[in-house]
This record gives sequence, structure tokens and C-alpha cells, in this order.
Amino acid sequence: EGILAPIEERQIVINSIESEINKIPPENRQFAVYLTRFLSSVAAGLFDGAVTYLWNETIKSLRKMIASYDLDYFLKSP
Repeated sequence: EGILAPIEERQIVINSIESEINKIPPENRQFAVYLTRFLSSVAAGLFDGAVTYLWNETIKSLRKMIASYDLDYFLKSP
């Protein structure tokens, strides 16, 4: 008891995630491994694991943006 989220709560997340995933460009979705793990955790009712995977995906994306920003900055420097 208290380990798995109720099916009703899982369904709420699953129903609302589609519109958010559609905001990600299709060419980037194939690299979003942690989002797949997030959805699998939600479907299983393991919300604590789902939050961890979502956080990991966020950090991975931020690191990629920072790396590309630094590269652009370096190339534009005199």
C-alpha cells in the first residue's frame, strides 16, 4: 500500500502528457530516452521514479543547450 499510484492518477498524467510531447520537435523525440522511462514509470504507478526520469531528461536538455551556447559564443568571439 502506498507504493503504486492509483490508476485514476496514472490516467490523468497519461491523458495530459500527449500535448506536451507534441511540443518537442519529432527529430528530438527519438533521443528523449528518459521521457520513455518517465512514461513507463507513470504507467506502472511509480511516480517517484517518474519524477527522477523527468528531472534527468530536463538536465540532459539543459546541458545540451549550454554546450551549444558556449560553442556559439566561442566562435563569435574576436
